[in-house]
Amino acid sequence: MASKKIDRNTILEIAYQLFRTKGYSNTSMSDVANACGVFKSALYHYFLNKETLMQEVIKWVHNLAKNDSLKKLRNKDIEPYKRLEDLFKVLRRIHIEEEGGCFFGNISLETSSQNKTFRNLIKKYFTDYIASFQSLFSEFYNSKEAKRLAIKAVQDIEGSLMLSRVYQDDSFVRNAHDQIRDYLP
Repeated sequence: MASKKIDRNTILEIAYQLFRTKGYSNTSMSDVANACGVFKSALYHYFLNKETLMQEVIKWVHNLAKNDSLKKLRNKDIEPYKRLEDLFKVLRRIHIEEEGGCFFGNISLETSSQNKTFRNLIKKYFTDYIASFQSLFSEFYNSKEAKRLAIKAVQDIEGSLMLSRVYQDDSFVRNAHDQIRDYLP
């Protein structure tokens, strides 16, 4: 294989797809290098090892969500029902229609009991996810109730994504959407 130039973001994107579809344990640095079309040494130019690569992938995906779907969920210039609808379109596309399911759900189940750094990074993502829903619900409820509903919404979504994968039936996601929509007056 001829080594080609590759940038850090391309590696992160390809590694994300591999970790998402194969899991952390079943993805090697060789797998990532092959998928990128480079020698492993090109990866080590950017990342010390697979653990460091995964940490950076978690941060990268979190940042993408934070600057897109979570940001939109907080955008008060958009009608609340529309924000919720847009979020569920993204969830269906990424987590149901594409191979691999929910990256954060999968990786947290696989690694969080074994790797404290991964667990803390994943926790930051879910904290932002909850805070984004809390921002939406705080338009209608007091702070305590908005936070309770936000936590429930994220639990409902994550559970619905898992069940939709297991049963190959996206009605679980539709039910979660309907339930969360009912939280809005």
